[in-house]
Amino acid sequence: MGQTRSAQRYVAEHADGAPFLLVVSWGPPHNPYETAPARYRQMYDPGALTLPPNVPPDRADVARTELAGYYAHCTALDDLLGDLLQTVEDAGIADDTIFVFWSDHGDMLHSHGEVRKQRPWEESIHVPLLIRYPRHFGAGRTVPALINTPDL
Repeated sequence: MGQTRSAQRYVAEHADGAPFLLVVSWGPPHNPYETAPARYRQMYDPGALTLPPNVPPDRADVARTELAGYYAHCTALDDLLGDLLQTVEDAGIADDTIFVFWSDHGDMLHSHGEVRKQRPWEESIHVPLLIRYPRHFGAGRTVPALINTPDL
């Protein structure tokens, strides 16, 4: 939350000046997943979550618990991201702001019996990339192309 508030202050203080680059490197979602704020953890009942079929049955309970925490972290991050985008909007610079969001890796979350990252499966390597630049791209496009960080 502190990083987001610092970024919001920076946007507010520099919105009327020269173009700027702002990088925010959030930690979540990342293990340990039980560290997500309580109000977000309460949103996800581990017992109600459906696991991918590639999670071994002997790991189902721990996988559901970690997945609930992962989802809680994702939801918290989504709120922080929304707060930052609202600050950009409130500053009147949204149309001129190129906003890029991506993740450096996923997490196996017990799929294929594996945890964490650095595994050659979709759960680890298929990560989000969002680019928002209303003046150039418009809204609501999905591009199915395979890309990597150097493409940015």
